[in-house]
Order: sequence, then C-alpha cells, then structure tokens
Amino acid sequence: MDPLLPGDYALANVYLNVGIRNPLEDASVVLSPNPAQDVVRLALNFPTVTADYQIQLYDLQGQLLRQQTYPKAAELNVEWSTADLPNGLYVLEIASGTGHRSVELVVQR
Repeated sequence: MDPLLPGDYALANVYLNVGIRNPLEDASVVLSPNPAQDVVRLALNFPTVTADYQIQLYDLQGQLLRQQTYPKAAELNVEWSTADLPNGLYVLEIASGTGHRSVELVVQR
C-alpha cells in the first residue's frame, strides 16, 4: 500500500466483541402452571452455577412484591403462592453471580 499523501484518507472497519456473556442464558427455566391460579412452581436447571440465586417478583409498575435468596445448586425447585396476587402479568427476575434472566408470569383465575 502506498503511503498517504496530504488530502488522502484511509478508512477501516474494526469490529470487536466486547459483550459480557450471560451465563443464565444457558439455564433451563420452567414456570408451571403459567398462567397460575394459586401457586406457581419454578424449576431451574443451571449446571454451571457459581453463586446463590436471588429471585424477585415485580408487577408491571416495577414494584418489588417478593424476593427470596436460595443457595447455589445445579437444580432448584421452588413453589410460590400466587393466591394473594390479583390477575395480571408479572416479571420474575432470576440472578446468580453475573447472570440475569427475566421470565413472565401470568396470574389468572
């Protein structure tokens, strides 16, 4: 390549992957039943877990309704009562270490 002369321009496209991989994307997450009536079961399979789980339930206005911490385990099975929740759409947030995952929950009677 010839050296650049005054007034010449060189353009180059450089692409770098600087994203952080979300380890919880590999986890199997099942909510059942969904829609729920009085109880919902969360089954989580995450073989490479490195930290405790923090599970939070939010309404669509962003208000935290519940939160619970569970010890790290490759498989987690929990049951939460939904009897006190009005019909509607909720967001269940699951976090562990650097991973984060959101799952929608519908309560319908």
